[in-house]
Amino acid sequence: MAKILTNQELLSINGAPLINHDSNKTFTLKSAIINSLMAQYQGEENLSGEEKLKRFEMALRVQKEDVIDLTSEEILYIKGFIGKAYPLAVVGPAFMILEGREDQLPPRLVILTNPAATDPQPH
Repeated sequence: MAKILTNQELLSINGAPLINHDSNKTFTLKSAIINSLMAQYQGEENLSGEEKLKRFEMALRVQKEDVIDLTSEEILYIKGFIGKAYPLAVVGPAFMILEGREDQLPPRLVILTNPAATDPQPH
């Protein structure tokens, strides 16, 4: 079992948060997991009710908790859907978090709105 923090923001390769353009909010691992599980993909027109229920129940588990215990099989299952649903910019950081490799992601970009406020030297 792996503990996954699902409310983590997904960051771009330069450390800037990815933005969901529909909601104008930062894009989280939780959003990526739920959206990818709830989507219907090409070739799934005849997907069984049992498979739909399995995906719905997994999405529901992720929705309810900010920290979730996942087996390696569940992580592979989720990664399969994220890989189908999203481009590289989302897949990269999402997979790295799911694999426990957050320490290899770029640090979060911090933008100073008033750089002078952090300058200890008077001018």
